[in-house]
Amino acid sequence: MSEDHRSQIAALDKALTVLEAFGPAAPDLRITEIAALTGMNRSSAQRIAHTLVRCGYLHRDEVSSALSLTYRSACIAHTFISTNHLIDLAMPALVDLSARTHLRADLWVMQGADIVNLARVPSAADSREMAPIGERLPALASAPGRAMLSHLPAEVQVERIAELAGISDPGLTPDEQAACERTLADATARGYVLEAGSSVNDLTTISAAVLDASGECLAAVSVSGWLGEVSEDDLASQFVQPVLATARALSNLRIQTWSRTVSRPAEGKDALAAPKEDEDDPLLIASVARGFRVLEAFTPANSVPTLTALHRLTGLPIATVQRIVDTLMARGYVEKDARHKTFRLTVKTLDMLFNFQMSNRIIKTVWPRLVQLRDDCGLRCSFCMSAEADIVHLLHVQSHPHADFHTAFIGERLPVLSTSGGLAILSTLDDDRLDAVIANSAPKAITPFTITDKSALRRIITTAREKGYAFTDQQSIMFEVNVAAPIVKADGQVLGAMVVSAPKRDWTVARLEDEIVPRLMAYTRSMFS
Repeated sequence: MSEDHRSQIAALDKALTVLEAFGPAAPDLRITEIAALTGMNRSSAQRIAHTLVRCGYLHRDEVSSALSLTYRSACIAHTFISTNHLIDLAMPALVDLSARTHLRADLWVMQGADIVNLARVPSAADSREMAPIGERLPALASAPGRAMLSHLPAEVQVERIAELAGISDPGLTPDEQAACERTLADATARGYVLEAGSSVNDLTTISAAVLDASGECLAAVSVSGWLGEVSEDDLASQFVQPVLATARALSNLRIQTWSRTVSRPAEGKDALAAPKEDEDDPLLIASVARGFRVLEAFTPANSVPTLTALHRLTGLPIATVQRIVDTLMARGYVEKDARHKTFRLTVKTLDMLFNFQMSNRIIKTVWPRLVQLRDDCGLRCSFCMSAEADIVHLLHVQSHPHADFHTAFIGERLPVLSTSGGLAILSTLDDDRLDAVIANSAPKAITPFTITDKSALRRIITTAREKGYAFTDQQSIMFEVNVAAPIVKADGQVLGAMVVSAPKRDWTVARLEDEIVPRLMAYTRSMFS
């Protein structure tokens, strides 16, 4: 397939445009709809969509031919989330802030005219509706955005407000711009922003800025919820002071913004399996497949590669990698550290994750029950789906942090045979299909406790089939025990598994079976029955 330099860049650009067309308002699209939304002709839209299906980013329904986003978008976002130093340090503080205030706690950064949510700890009230990370809000019209802007020097603040007013949608009138300046001046004096609901049933948000190692505004933390009628003194002591304390504590960490590399065992599965460039497939656009191969080369173990490293990881010529990276940078998915000549994924990758989560009907159904289960048992709860030889975590609701606190980042993939969620999903297979999966697997030790003997794994899965749930004891994550139950529709289709994770120092398998399993089973069995 011969394509010149410009057509390669254009094809990848068009593919990203197609992916961005999906979202909460358009969870399923057909070729004619994609063509209309993107301005492509039908033939181009068909070839781009076909290639994205081959690359694993779109799923085509066999009955309706409608296309929808897949978990692969979450895997791309996982690299950004799991290697972001700010998220890593802020998560325990957010969990504690949510526990103290009983409100949703959030971490935000600014991008363009918007603020983007990087981390979120939901409260019990958030089970009413789904609000995953990656949410975007206008910077000028949101409490976290105004909290960040209030830390700018006065002259810079005026210029920034005028800039944002010009690019925001809708733009601000001169009177609205002046009112915004007064609001920011008040926020600068108080050190926080309070956005009160117009009635006792409306959402109230309190936000404060987080400073980086150089003392400049890096992010904002916030709490949001329904406060009802609360006195001024109680508002200050119960909500404002915890937010300010959290912002100060994070600022005192002197956080650097560049991403970090996560150590992974040699047998870890960071890279996504790339489709072969089949010359017999006339619809496959090779330049698009190569573009996503480069995007997928950014992994937790290779989060800040050089151009040479991307060439080595993908096997593509350096000139080709350079053109692809330039396209990804132009679209905002990759940025360059000019000093070190390295690249990293940007917060824009969370748009993929947000659109996938907000458009996936299964995830939207599981979300409120996952929050309720977390509140019921007090432990971290997650939802995973099968992804070839792995499982991929697509939702998690964090528990209160312990001394050995860690989190399951969304988009993380783990071997199906080494996780409770994977074992629970495999337990729904009949003997022939199970034997085929085990025969084609090559279990490898992730921790000293990982079970790799195939006969033992088959016995464990058979037991899980009989009980309806599966356990792991430090098999995928040290110092953690897990229990999972599959989520199965009435027609027998397996949608995934709901997982409860607990610290080893406080919990045993026996205790999980006694205290958690009945609650877990109540949620999974009633979900799609």
